[in-house]
Amino acid sequence: MRHPSITANCKTCGAVFHPLPHKVKAGQGRFCSRPCSDKMRMGGVEERFWRNVTKSDGCWIYRNVSTRGYGKLLAHGKHVRANRVAWEMANGAIPEGLLVCHSCDNPSCVRLDHLFLGTNADNAADCAAKGRHAIGAAAAPKNPARGERTSTAVLNAAAIKRIRKLYAVGGYSQQAIAYKFGVDQTQVSRIVRRVAWAHIN
Repeated sequence: MRHPSITANCKTCGAVFHPLPHKVKAGQGRFCSRPCSDKMRMGGVEERFWRNVTKSDGCWIYRNVSTRGYGKLLAHGKHVRANRVAWEMANGAIPEGLLVCHSCDNPSCVRLDHLFLGTNADNAADCAAKGRHAIGAAAAPKNPARGERTSTAVLNAAAIKRIRKLYAVGGYSQQAIAYKFGVDQTQVSRIVRRVAWAHIN
């Protein structure tokens, strides 16, 4: 039974309802019904999107990333790439067969002016033009792609130096640094131990 002395507006549909006192005390009681709660949880994409974005003068990093470094979030019952969500929120539906590509080459970036639409062929050509295809030693033994030149790079040389400096100075855990740069703690560990990005001083 709802408590008649407490009223609230549903965060989904705006209807006035009477939440249970213990729900209000627990910081809940924001929705008039389970369907409205589910709709916000599954469909409140924009709010959840911006909650996971760290803005800077350069890239805007989406902090929840897949194993390939792309931002990801749950939208309407399935996981989708955050760069596609960013584009659709600003421009509407993405035409079938097109990708949302990164001019900054940072897969976790969702800054709109760093994104462009293109086909698979356009994306491959962009990679090749920037020398980002990792090539085997047999094909190019004197010039292997590494660091920020590889197609999966999330960081660049400046970020690597900053990560190592923050960790050396102290006061930041590897987990805190990982959160700040939009990567996972394991990657930070590999960077500070110079297992990864060893060519950057």
